[in-house]
Amino acid sequence: MKKAFFSYACEIPPQTFPEAESREEMSLTYGEIDEIQIVFPAGCAGLAGIRFFHDTRQFLPFNEDEFIFSDAEAIRIPLGFEIHSEPYTIEVRGVNMDDIYSHTVFVRIVMNLPSGETKWSTDVDKIEYVKSVVNAMEIPSEEEEEEEEEEEERGGEA
Repeated sequence: MKKAFFSYACEIPPQTFPEAESREEMSLTYGEIDEIQIVFPAGCAGLAGIRFFHDTRQFLPFNEDEFIFSDAEAIRIPLGFEIHSEPYTIEVRGVNMDDIYSHTVFVRIVMNLPSGETKWSTDVDKIEYVKSVVNAMEIPSEEEEEEEEEEEERGGEA
């Protein structure tokens, strides 16, 4: 089975409370969400939380009106959630109880694709998918490559 990988960063401003939660729409594709990975960097201190919606229905966490909160943790959630009708999107809603700092929660989505041709909702989704793959790769800048070459020429001396 073919897989697709999507990656999003959800920045949640300080003092974003449930009655005015932040919203981030994530473009996906036709298929099944096999797994969602949520990364809460150190510093979130359990003050930032997210939840997931498809159309108007909350599907994560399973208990309605709740959020997933954490700090310095990567969470993997196996799902099997099918998205077989347009729009091929989900929405992440976030809260941040921190008075001062915004927090960014990273969301990665692994999808099982049907065999055969992949159905994309738009050409923009194809472009966004390619961008997400490229952004996930660690491609050094020209300056980094030049520095690495110079270091190799010096025999690895810093």
